[in-house]
Amino acid sequence: MKSENIILFIAAFAAISALLSAGFTYYSASSFKEGMITGFASQANATVNLTISTLLSLNFTTAKIDWGSGTFNAGSTRANLTTVKTGAGSVNAVGGTWVITLVANGPYGFILENVGSVNATLNLMTGKTAATFLGGTSPVYQFNVSVMNATNAPSCLNNTGGTDAGGNGGLIALDVWTDVNTTSPGTPICGRFNFINNFDGIRVGVHLSLPYDGFNGTLTDTFTMTYCLAPGPCT
Repeated sequence: MKSENIILFIAAFAAISALLSAGFTYYSASSFKEGMITGFASQANATVNLTISTLLSLNFTTAKIDWGSGTFNAGSTRANLTTVKTGAGSVNAVGGTWVITLVANGPYGFILENVGSVNATLNLMTGKTAATFLGGTSPVYQFNVSVMNATNAPSCLNNTGGTDAGGNGGLIALDVWTDVNTTSPGTPICGRFNFINNFDGIRVGVHLSLPYDGFNGTLTDTFTMTYCLAPGPCT
């Protein structure tokens, strides 16, 4: 009986061990199946960040027109002074004698450059009108905008990037004499002032018609360029 009991006990122990092993194996297989080790590819993410800043900046590289002293010709009731758009710093004087004072390399008008990294919208304003600057009978005070390089990519474009400035967004036409404007922000002259090197400059010429009965002495006025990020408008 004792031998039979021992054999029976061993058999029972073996059966229990087999059941426990089977249960463990089933649990392990289930865990494997449910994702402990899935076999699918995993990924880790990384990012690249940078900030690009824009620079809106203009500069009058030639900021002075000085006609110096002059006088009316005998018998003349008017003298017309005009900065010449071509030539070496000369002035066209009719009805009087004036000689422009050369500044830097001999300007024939103001020179404005876009020294930033974005296109700008430009408005030009003066501090005085013809009457308050020159006085007298029917004085004329005008400006003229021309591009520095008109053969390739013009520097002064309209609001949509074209070259026809006149009538586009209130812009003046290039190379046309226009009465000055003292009302802020001024007269729109370039919808998109180019920032690309070699095509980033404009010339502003000045025309004065001085009446004989106008002001005497030293006369001075200031041109102010108001600008903002293109295509504007600047307010």
